[in-house]
Amino acid sequence: SDALAALIDVGPTLLDAADASPLPEVSGRSLLPTLSGGPSGRECLFSEIQKQSRKAEAPTFRSVRNQRYRLTLETSTDTPCELFDLQEDPHEQDNRLGDPALAVQQAELTAQLRECMGQA
Repeated sequence: SDALAALIDVGPTLLDAADASPLPEVSGRSLLPTLSGGPSGRECLFSEIQKQSRKAEAPTFRSVRNQRYRLTLETSTDTPCELFDLQEDPHEQDNRLGDPALAVQQAELTAQLRECMGQA
């Protein structure tokens, strides 16, 4: 399947496969409906990475990914730093940030990520 899924979906999927009740504090979703040919129910995924550093304030990066694009934002400066077209560039070799052809997608993904971060 090319459906969007995250590591947090593994637990709910295993519980669903065992016909067990999901835990209320788990935010993942069962992938069994997706594996049976149904939709994943996810339009996008969010992630956060904190760079390891000896400095007190290491940079943190947050990303949003949909079926086609991934945008990354450096959080301390609120600056977009990466935009990849995963359909055309699945290995993320060509950073398209600032590309006029993707201006609409960049603006939409940036707004979506900021909304997720509570900055909308």
